[in-house]
Amino acid sequence: GATNTDWEDVSPGPCPAGVDAESCLWIADIGDNEEVRPYVSVWVVAESVQASAPAIECRLVYPDGEPEDAEALWVDPDGVIRIATKHSDHSRIYRLKYPVCDGTEEELAEEAEIEVEEPVTGATMDEAGTSVVLRGLTRAWMWSGCSFTWSDTPLEIDLGTQPQGEAVAFAADGALVTTSEVLAEEDLRYWRTPCAETTTVPCKSCGCGDGSAAWLLVLGAWGRQIGRAHV
Repeated sequence: GATNTDWEDVSPGPCPAGVDAESCLWIADIGDNEEVRPYVSVWVVAESVQASAPAIECRLVYPDGEPEDAEALWVDPDGVIRIATKHSDHSRIYRLKYPVCDGTEEELAEEAEIEVEEPVTGATMDEAGTSVVLRGLTRAWMWSGCSFTWSDTPLEIDLGTQPQGEAVAFAADGALVTTSEVLAEEDLRYWRTPCAETTTVPCKSCGCGDGSAAWLLVLGAWGRQIGRAHV
């Protein structure tokens, strides 16, 4: 039942009232390069091993009906949906708490505007809801802590050269996985991510590691291991 105008991102999260399942996938049909769409859609489907399942549509509009181009979406453990817009030197963070997803247009609220050095092309949040990562084509920014704010200085991650890098996700063990739209030419990369220095409470209490601010970067490839690491 879903259509695809410009799918850009996907996030796991709690289900809205219209979906009877423990967990859902939120598929972001939010791309709008020309900034002309009267609304954007997020398709919600029960997270399942079934080959297909019916989807419901969340129709979202930006404040004052002004279209925005965006490629990044994530849903937090409380069911709050967020979108980060795509601009050359900044990104606006919009949110909607408990979307109804009944096909009517629901208005997003602007939460923050942040400065970034390149357009945001993807986003992810860890399962505990304590770390958010926004990524660009060559770098990513990580905010961590049980009560972080967008005014905190994020931990910057150099992703290196990654043609059309637009994908980022947390793995089950807390590592980040990144790749590009041209997977045939680009390996998956795995980034081990202990807590950031900006964590506002002890990491042990926050469920995100042992308090170390060091990074262990491990480059990986699909189906094989590469014995190269940097500390």
